[in-house]
Amino acid sequence: MRRKGDFRGALEVIKEARGTFEKQGDSIAASAADLLLIQGQIHSHYEWHHQLAEDAFRKSYKLTCQIFNDDSKNAALAYYNLAHALRRQFKFKEAANVYARTLQVQRQQNKEDHLENVNTRMNAAINAACRGFFDWAEEELRDVAERHPEANKPKQALALALLCNSLQWKGDHKGAKEALYQASRIYNVVKDSFGEHNELAWIRASLARSLMEVPATEEWEQNIFPNEKGVFALLYKAIQLNSDIFGKTHASVALCTTYLGQAFLLCPPLQAGLASEEATAGTAVLNSKEACFARARELFASGEIDPLYQRSGKVWLDACEAQVKVAAAGGTPHLVPDPVEAVARAAAARVREGGGGTPDENDQSWGEASKDQEPDFEAVYQPWHQESRP
Repeated sequence: MRRKGDFRGALEVIKEARGTFEKQGDSIAASAADLLLIQGQIHSHYEWHHQLAEDAFRKSYKLTCQIFNDDSKNAALAYYNLAHALRRQFKFKEAANVYARTLQVQRQQNKEDHLENVNTRMNAAINAACRGFFDWAEEELRDVAERHPEANKPKQALALALLCNSLQWKGDHKGAKEALYQASRIYNVVKDSFGEHNELAWIRASLARSLMEVPATEEWEQNIFPNEKGVFALLYKAIQLNSDIFGKTHASVALCTTYLGQAFLLCPPLQAGLASEEATAGTAVLNSKEACFARARELFASGEIDPLYQRSGKVWLDACEAQVKVAAAGGTPHLVPDPVEAVARAAAARVREGGGGTPDENDQSWGEASKDQEPDFEAVYQPWHQESRP
């Protein structure tokens, strides 16, 4: 069921099976740990309910350690997934510690270029970018992209897509588009056998985000997705893909819809080419900034979306609406980045004030309660409530 995309159905089966295993005791704790791991992955990767995922991964790790030691491959897999759930809750410091511990275990068991090691380094690097260490993350992600084996092109493309995000946050949109161009060429080669279409939605949204600030000027830029010219086509396709994969009320749809609203605000000359059927996503007609922002606000307020995304999404939309007022008053509106990017850029400013440096990955206190605080989204987005560019 999970492989076919029926994640909710798979989750219900997992819950039922887990209850059966727990009643039968420790003799089959390994099976229960595996089910908890899968349950956490569904919560994290598909539902985007990361606190639920964190709880499942911690339980999976605890059961795993009843059978194997904490230096086993099984434990490393639990660490690895836990780090993802932490990162997606803005718990970047604890996530860094968990990634460091994961890589320590993996290096005891694998050669340096083993796929598991490379994947952990890749995710640790984007976590470092979230903490504002853009230069360090760029260097690490470029090295990771080169180390991915030829037989694993999708992961190489993923590393390039993450590199694009880090470069965007840094303000290097030309470099970001170059990374996306390389990623799209890889995805095009493997498209018939590649099942992670959510990544295809992601890189389209990422490209649209850069094009809104730095329009395409070179022929290669205009041919990253040759059949999807311009910001609007990219975002409508991203919304369609995310709706098909995750459902029409998913947080990923709300995110792309918010960027689409900003496209209407920032890119009015492109609007003339919109087709009416293109401007429909599910039951919502998205043909103006007002319609997009209203739909995004409705989605972010939905009970189906993680409360963290509800809070951060509302503040993001408030900042977007502030830029609408700037335009209405005759000023120049600016793109408002999504919460992850906004937090990363604020963190980068603190890193620069502190003299730069590299992320500290040697803290092994990963098992303690998280010391990360939820970002003050109101403070992070305050610059976009002003006319001057942040």
